[in-house]
Amino acid sequence: MTAYAMSGDREKCLEAGMNDHMPKPFDPDILYRTIGKWLKPGGKTIKEFAKVESARDDKPLLPASIPGIDIEVGLRKVRENRKLFHKLLVEFYQDHRDDGEKVKQALASGATTPAMELAHTLKGAAGTLGAKELFESAGSLESALRAGEETANLFRTFHHAFTVVMEGLSALESEINRMEETSGQGTLDTKTLEPLMEEFFKLLKERSFQVADPLPGIKKALGNHCPELFSALEDHVTAFRFEEAEEVLDEIRKGILTTE
Repeated sequence: MTAYAMSGDREKCLEAGMNDHMPKPFDPDILYRTIGKWLKPGGKTIKEFAKVESARDDKPLLPASIPGIDIEVGLRKVRENRKLFHKLLVEFYQDHRDDGEKVKQALASGATTPAMELAHTLKGAAGTLGAKELFESAGSLESALRAGEETANLFRTFHHAFTVVMEGLSALESEINRMEETSGQGTLDTKTLEPLMEEFFKLLKERSFQVADPLPGIKKALGNHCPELFSALEDHVTAFRFEEAEEVLDEIRKGILTTE
């Protein structure tokens, strides 16, 4: 699996001894078909192995459209998991909103390598999110920098695509912040919280890919209780640090008991 997806890269990988080539951003269906060529999953067909349930939607998390992003393509990349896709969009905005200016400054100072690395990172993330124009323009800019070619026009195209996407995601993040500020602040809803935490604990023990599903409901039921612990819990789950997540969950439970 590689970000090298240019013409000839597949042949180079096979010549080097790899048994296949999967360029990023990958399509999940193609990924599972490729894996199925080389591995035989015990007791399951590849179709069953690839099936991932979409996260449950308590409420619509996505607008009808986001400038610069093909929501349908992005959802397909994450197997129609709307909550995960929403999370990736917000994290992309938070982590990369200043990268356009960073690329500009790097180019102005002649720092080709940092500019190329930023373009490479943005290309990969944009492809996964369905931001086609940003993906293509970042890739073109990266290739030109790697080849030592003129980049002025390519940078303008890239910067325009980058700005369109970031402005759209800025509006999305603002709406989420507004929703969080008005959704049950200060209210601890133990009746709702207890079954959600039991479900979450069960998913943790099973090391399930659906382990993050109960988190939005848990956050809402907690109100403004244990915000630092909940943030740590989200971080552990995102990084698949399940044992650490169990420890934090236990701390949250103890914190709730002291408030009752």
